[in-house]
Amino acid sequence: MTKQVNKTITVVIEAPCGINAQTSKSEEIDILAAITDRVRGTQTYLDSLFTDELLQFFAGKVKDDFCPNIMAEYYAEIENNRNEHDALLRAKGEIDSLKREKELNAQYDSRKTMEQDNAITKLNITVSDLRAALSEEREQSRLNAIERDTLAETVKNLKVMLFDLQNKHAA
Repeated sequence: MTKQVNKTITVVIEAPCGINAQTSKSEEIDILAAITDRVRGTQTYLDSLFTDELLQFFAGKVKDDFCPNIMAEYYAEIENNRNEHDALLRAKGEIDSLKREKELNAQYDSRKTMEQDNAITKLNITVSDLRAALSEEREQSRLNAIERDTLAETVKNLKVMLFDLQNKHAA
């Protein structure tokens, strides 16, 4: 399939029987591998998009007969991020509740106070861990958003090329 953009870029994607519903899994994986190999080391956005990790993700999904829906993966990460954020808020609320309880019940014996302190310490560790995880998830979400936008543009361009190829063969 040949598509010219701004009369400076030519992209050719070929498969033995073209790219259509009859294209085999291995041919589709080989096509993505060829694209990945072509842009590898170019220090471009395409190089950062078409990585070995993307190829492995795509190949694994295709081999397992799942559509490689990167956006679904992205939204799943967002949901995971929301869940961790909710857990963080619940842990903070529980810490605040335990602190208030501790202040109101200062007359409790030292054993009860020690148990509460241990619980607060554990929850503080949990909050710290959740903050670190949330920070990592936010960074990953930011990276996923960049990757999603790049992939969406790539998918759009590939669809245009596929459409052109189909129309070329139809003509």
